[in-house]
Amino acid sequence: MAEQEKLLWIHFGENEKLEKRPQGIEFRCLDQYLAPAEWNKITFGVNEVLLTFRSGETKDIYIVKDHVNLSGFNPLIGSNSDELGPRFPDMSEAYTDQLGGRSIQLPQAIIYAGIPEKPFSKVIFEAPQIVFQAIISMHQGKKTIALILPAELPLIEFWNKLSGGDNA
Repeated sequence: MAEQEKLLWIHFGENEKLEKRPQGIEFRCLDQYLAPAEWNKITFGVNEVLLTFRSGETKDIYIVKDHVNLSGFNPLIGSNSDELGPRFPDMSEAYTDQLGGRSIQLPQAIIYAGIPEKPFSKVIFEAPQIVFQAIISMHQGKKTIALILPAELPLIEFWNKLSGGDNA
C-alpha cells in the first residue's frame, strides 16, 4: 500500500480485537452501518475501505462483485449535502477488487438486503450492512472492497492470509 494511502477496515459482526495491525490501517467492529454524517467523520483522510462480514453459509472467502437492494430502504434518504457526495451515486462500480494497489483474486459473490423474490443463479449472501455502507461509501467517492468470510475464520488469520500474498 502506498505510504500516503489509509485503509479503513470495518467488520460487521461481533466485537473482535485485531491485535497486530499494520501501519495505516484503522480497524472497527460494528453491528450496523453508519449514517452518511457519521461515515464522513471516520473516513476523513481514508482512501480505501474494506468491509467484511461473516456468513455461516460458506467455508470460503468471497469477494463481493455486486449487490441487490430489495429492502425498500436507502441510507441516503433525507436531506443531502452536495459536499458529501451526489444524491444518486453511480453504483455500477460500487465494489473494487483492488486493495493497496494489488488485485485480490477470490471467488465472486453477490450480496443482498431484503428478501429475494426469486432464486439467483450466482453465489449470494444476505449482508444488508455491507449493501447500505457501500451505498454511502460510493456517495462519498470511497474505493470499497467487500469480502464475505467464513463464520469460523478469526479476523487476524484472515488478515494474515490477505496481507501475506496468500489471497485466501
